[in-house]
Amino acid sequence: NIIISDTYPLTKEEEGINDIEDIEIMKRGLYKTGEGVFSFYPFYPGSESELVDQFTTVRQSLLLRNYFPDRRTTVADVNPPQGYDYLFGPDGQPVRKLPVVVCINWE
Repeated sequence: NIIISDTYPLTKEEEGINDIEDIEIMKRGLYKTGEGVFSFYPFYPGSESELVDQFTTVRQSLLLRNYFPDRRTTVADVNPPQGYDYLFGPDGQPVRKLPVVVCINWE
């Protein structure tokens, strides 16, 4: 059982938590025995300055800690298309790697 969340923030306030703000509902879709995996991309433009660890921001960590105390992280290669400004930096260069948070052993 796996949920991969990769949504787009509709407002500035949603940036960084748009994939996880409904974590309670998504958690219900996983196995009742604590099995299953929830994964999301924690990156959003500007998040580099808000990180509390190598991958997540304070708001992301606060939302996740009550549900997924065991989190793993990795990096995924990406190739954003031209015109997809969300994954292009202010210098016009594309983001080529995205952090991925994988949450397991949920409570």
